[in-house]
Amino acid sequence: MTKKYLKRLKKMPQDFQYLFIDTIDKIEKWNLSDLDITSLTWKKNWYRCRLGKFRIVFYKNDIDDYIIEEIGSRWDIYK
Repeated sequence: MTKKYLKRLKKMPQDFQYLFIDTIDKIEKWNLSDLDITSLTWKKNWYRCRLGKFRIVFYKNDIDDYIIEEIGSRWDIYK
């Protein structure tokens, strides 16, 4: 996890915080079946999870762990 990701999570409304925490927990436990996940075409082993207008960007490292890199609105996430 990055500090940037934690900072953004704390600024979000509490309803969204619970939704993000639940989704991040699923990603970290590899329970990806009921999530809207797409691989990012410009980076190998990078993915995004869609939650309405918000996105979670994460990647799979060498030891097969998913690392959350960024969360935020779909307009800001890819900058």
